[in-house]
Amino acid sequence: MPYKLLKINSKGDETLELINILETIVIINPKVKKYPFAIVSLDGSSNEIFKGFFIDFLKKVNDDGVIITFEDIKEKFKEIFQVYDLLLLIDNNVKLFKKYSNQEENIMYENVYITIAYFDGGFWEISSVDESLIDLLEKQSSLLD
Repeated sequence: MPYKLLKINSKGDETLELINILETIVIINPKVKKYPFAIVSLDGSSNEIFKGFFIDFLKKVNDDGVIITFEDIKEKFKEIFQVYDLLLLIDNNVKLFKKYSNQEENIMYENVYITIAYFDGGFWEISSVDESLIDLLEKQSSLLD
């Protein structure tokens, strides 16, 4: 199954950018709001309002992944000051939620409904098996400005 990839340069406020990207995706496809989200990789810094111990949260994410809802991910990322690296998977099929090796990367992109990655180099990569979703995201000037 083919997939389409969109690259967006970061303006330096990764947490707000992620929330904006997620809200835009839900506007384009409201069903996504009900899908499970999996944070399978994360490196970053918390702010003073983070609930719990950030290091424990990072360990859980990076060891096992964390499955979370749309509303909960928005709230959690308000507690994070900066994102250095992130891999977020969104799909109705939780069996697809796992850490993929570099060799399995294409499998992830070809099967997971939406993959959102942030790289320390300062850019986002968003892929989807739904090419029309990426086309509509690309047209959203608020994401690219």
